[in-house]
Amino acid sequence: MYVRKIPTNLLWLRVGMGATTLFPSKGIESAGPLEVRNNHISLRVIYDAKNKKKVACLLEKVKGELSNVFRMKIDEVIEETVEGDIVEEIENFARSDVKKPEAQRPIYLIITEKESKDDPGASYYRIKRKLLLDRILSQVVTTDTLNDPRKMSKITFRNIALGIFVKADNVPWYLQRPVILDEEGEETLIVGIGITSLRKSVFSRETHRYVGYFSFYNSRGVWKRLSPLFSSLEEIEQKIQQSLTDGIDQTISKEVNKLAVIIHYTGKDIKKSEEETIHNTLTQYANSTGIKIDYVIVRLIKSPVYRLFSSHGYGYAPMGTYVDFENNLVLINTTGLLGRSATPMGVNTPILASIRKTSLEMNPQLVHNIVYSVLGLARMNWRGVNAFNFEPATTKYAREIAYTLAHLGEKIYHNESALRFLQNKMWFI
Repeated sequence: MYVRKIPTNLLWLRVGMGATTLFPSKGIESAGPLEVRNNHISLRVIYDAKNKKKVACLLEKVKGELSNVFRMKIDEVIEETVEGDIVEEIENFARSDVKKPEAQRPIYLIITEKESKDDPGASYYRIKRKLLLDRILSQVVTTDTLNDPRKMSKITFRNIALGIFVKADNVPWYLQRPVILDEEGEETLIVGIGITSLRKSVFSRETHRYVGYFSFYNSRGVWKRLSPLFSSLEEIEQKIQQSLTDGIDQTISKEVNKLAVIIHYTGKDIKKSEEETIHNTLTQYANSTGIKIDYVIVRLIKSPVYRLFSSHGYGYAPMGTYVDFENNLVLINTTGLLGRSATPMGVNTPILASIRKTSLEMNPQLVHNIVYSVLGLARMNWRGVNAFNFEPATTKYAREIAYTLAHLGEKIYHNESALRFLQNKMWFI
């Protein structure tokens, strides 16, 4: 067993004007976002009439963040107040917006009551289902944010603006140093797998189908696309092969000769037979395309019994510290002390990485690169500007996407235009 640390220079993020930062919020505030591909947006803001005054305050602050921090021009803001069922009213608004070209449709900013996300009939899922079928992006804010003075803060306004900015196909930041698997790799794909089970009914414990997504990222941690997985119990291995192959085909450069694939998964345990399916898929893909592929499959365990402490920095071990148990298990501090004195709230919990399968020989450098893939993708959570994220975007997004889609019903998987939209837009941020 040995303890090592990812060098601090690998933790830096690239933002606008060629600047780098350890802290996304400060970085984009001073230098702007990395890349504004689409700087013109329209917003349709929908909320209950009784919240008009509080929404006005929220909207003013979010517009200020979009304009001043994210350097976006808001072409139009349409405010819609409703007094009845907000989902029915949204359906009415969507009927007019779907007549416009997809690129000209407004992003919906919707303020609705907070409900349990375990309830498939919750307004959140009804809204998302309707708008995704109509290929309209949305940002949902719950009324508990409006009613809590602690939440009505700059960080909340910035996070809402970030969600809108990213949904408009823009890039706020990426990793200063790329993720690699070995020194000879030409191109790297980092893949997050999220699979969840669908029950036959709300009251049943019996698994009916599997639903999930493969989420693909480039070496800088920038999200590229999703590849869906919707499978019966009997077809799961075949569907894994199809989703992985389709995703690689649509993501990699056409001229690549050597490819490194790093797979992160959590949630549903992937069986040995399914791991073997991934191995066989990559091998067959390499043989059919002539591309040399090296790969590693890593299972991330989010609640290990271990904790890491330091005699310095208020007891926090530095971000990027890791313990290699030398049996393909590595304990990684994805949060912790950052810079000279910044620390997360509370006791930071490390994440345990189990290196399940690889085409390469295990050595300290390979472990180091795998650890950086986990840590780097934890720095690429575009859901907020917080510098401290426990889980990498690979598994966090993929698992939450799978969970959300499991509540949206099967209809969305049989709508080809909606599926294409789901695959190529960051609707889940």
